[in-house]
Amino acid sequence: MATKTAPTSTLSLSDSPALVGVRTTRVYCRPGCRALALARPESRVEFEGSAEAHEAGYRACKVCRPDEALEVETVRYGVGPSPFGHVFVALSGRGIVALYLLDGSDPAPGVERLHRSFPGVESVQDDAVIGPIVARVVAHVCDGRPCDELPLDLRGTPFQLRVWDALRAIPRGQTTTYGALALSLGLPAGAARAVGSACGKNPVSLIVPCHRVVASGGGLGGYYWGLDLKRLLLDYETTSGG
Repeated sequence: MATKTAPTSTLSLSDSPALVGVRTTRVYCRPGCRALALARPESRVEFEGSAEAHEAGYRACKVCRPDEALEVETVRYGVGPSPFGHVFVALSGRGIVALYLLDGSDPAPGVERLHRSFPGVESVQDDAVIGPIVARVVAHVCDGRPCDELPLDLRGTPFQLRVWDALRAIPRGQTTTYGALALSLGLPAGAARAVGSACGKNPVSLIVPCHRVVASGGGLGGYYWGLDLKRLLLDYETTSGG
């Protein structure tokens, strides 16, 4: 049995502030929900509860589901080295819920982002469980070994989930453009910006290969972890086995 450390940065119902609504979308969320990330501060309004939000004409967010009882969910995490930086992996009861790339071996930045993205989770360090997963991910990127057996617990809007599923269909060693990815989803090429935004919110890097999407003009486009790392990952995939 793996030895676990004490939970870090646990959130509880008693610590939670009011619900937060967004005037432009008429949606209300739990504080910290990633759906609030793009909302301007002046567009936000606080509610004491869902009844008040409904009376004001707001509807519940489909991402954080603020009307449902908040149960504490335990997520195990760990960090491992790789040729392209340290890999932070968080594992829920259903699969990998987050995979981040860190500058060093300190998991604190990964834990902090994990709690921002998934309010209410209890994070527990479990290197014995996460270590082999990190090794499989590194072998997948560097050597082309399959990792389809690793279960994923992707959480996002229906549109984001469609984009992330399409990313997994891009063959290793190949790239596509944001516009072409939009067309593959039955969307106009003009939806490239929305597709790019969904790629930027991908919570499981490397396994969901958003680094394989590039700009139509021949440039690399964007990448949450930086263009140098994106170029390095693409180089690994085009020059190594698989």
